[in-house]
Amino acid sequence: MFKGSVSVGLPIFNEYEYIEETIQSLKRQSWKDVCFLISDNCSDDGTFELCQQLVAGDARFKLYRQEKNIGAIANFEFLFREANTEFFMWLGGHDYISDGYIERAVLMLMEHDELSMVCGVPCAVRDDDEVDVMSAAIYRFSPKIIGRYLESVRYINNCTFFHSVFRRNNLVNFEFRKKTGVDNVIISHLLWFGNVHFMENEFYYRRYFEHRAETQSKRMSGDDEYLSKYDYICYYLDDFATLYHGDERMKSYVENEIIHALQKNLGVQALMPNDLI
Repeated sequence: MFKGSVSVGLPIFNEYEYIEETIQSLKRQSWKDVCFLISDNCSDDGTFELCQQLVAGDARFKLYRQEKNIGAIANFEFLFREANTEFFMWLGGHDYISDGYIERAVLMLMEHDELSMVCGVPCAVRDDDEVDVMSAAIYRFSPKIIGRYLESVRYINNCTFFHSVFRRNNLVNFEFRKKTGVDNVIISHLLWFGNVHFMENEFYYRRYFEHRAETQSKRMSGDDEYLSKYDYICYYLDDFATLYHGDERMKSYVENEIIHALQKNLGVQALMPNDLI
C-alpha cells in the first residue's frame, strides 16, 4: 500500500468522453509524492479500458474495477478506505485541476494547522467547454467551531470545494451513508476540525451537464431507491452528535438550528419520515 503524503481518489462511471483530460491533469501535477487511485464503477462504455491505456507504466496510478455498479457514494468511500496517506482528495471523473493544485494545497496544510481543507478557485465548465469562475462557490466561515459548522449547514448550496485536499484522519471515523447530501455532510464534518482555504492561482474545473442520463438517486446509490430529505436531516444530526461532546443544552440548541436551517432549504415536507407524501 502506498504510504506517501497524499492520495487522490478518482471515482468514475461511463466517463469515456472526458476521462483522458482528467487523467492528464493528474499526470501533470508538480507534486511527486502522490498516489492516484481510480475506481471504475462497472462502466460499459470503454472507460475502464481507456484508463488502462492512459495509466500504463505510471507507478503513481492504481486502478480498480467494481464487479457491479455500487453507486457513487459507495465508490467514493471505497477509494477513501483504500488510501493510507496523510492527505486525501476526491476528483470528479469528468473534472480536472491545474498543474500545481496538489502541491500548493499540501504545502498550505503542512504550514497551517488551523486549516482542514484547501481548494482551488472553483470553475464551471459547460457543455461547450466555456469556463467561468464560480465566485458564489467560494465561502468564508467563522473561526469558531460551532459557528463554522452551522454556517456550512445554512449557507452552502454549491459543494465544489468538496474536492479540496484535506487531512484524511479527520474523516476516518465518518459514517458514509447512502443518503442524499452526503457531500454536504462531509464538508461540515471536515470544517469541524478547521477552516477551508481557497488558493488564488490554482483552479478546480468542474464540468456541468445540461442533461444527465441517470437520475440523481441512481447515480448516487446505484439503483433508483428514493433518497429521503428527512433521512438527510437525521444524517446531519447524527454526524453532529459524533463530534460534539459538550453541554447538553448547547447540543439541543445546535440541533434545533440544524433542523431549522435544513427545513428552510428543503421545505417543511423534509420534517416527515415519508417526505414523498
